Amino acid sequence: HLLRQMPSRIVDYSGTTSSLYMRQPRQLLNSGKNQMKKEVRRIMSEKQEKIMYFCTHASGNPEKAAMPFVMANAALAMDVKAMVVLQGEGVYLAQKGYADNMLPPGGFPPLSKLVKDFMDLGGELKVCVPCIKERNIDESTDLIEGAETTAAGALTVEALEADAVFVY
Repeated sequence: HLLRQMPSRIVDYSGTTSSLYMRQPRQLLNSGKNQMKKEVRRIMSEKQEKIMYFCTHASGNPEKAAMPFVMANAALAMDVKAMVVLQGEGVYLAQKGYADNMLPPGGFPPLSKLVKDFMDLGGELKVCVPCIKERNIDESTDLIEGAETTAAGALTVEALEADAVFVY
């Protein structure tokens, strides 16, 4: 398992590449399992955990639309970086005033409160550009404060760097 998780090369924040990581994971394993375990722990402790939540629902299924925000708010409260990505029908949640008019999601606070709490806690809200264009949502005037537009390439990079990805 460690071999699959261990990058073959890591660049530290100063921009220099550690010579230890210039070696391939198999070479690192051969140099000593204890050393590898120490380095994996060091890397994991330096990296802030990050979870991505994809939301593809809106008023048609308020409970499913709320779930990414419920989970992301819990992650943020635990000092885990959280990103909610709105795609498909989910992009309506980033439209000003939309969440205010939704039915309450069964057993959870209103969606407008969940989204506001998410933003206040420092969550990242990404909105699919092709999805908002398809629904005639203007990215410069119609989106709530803090929502950022994005597309597939950037999201793929984010997903590859995340510790976990959930889709609702």
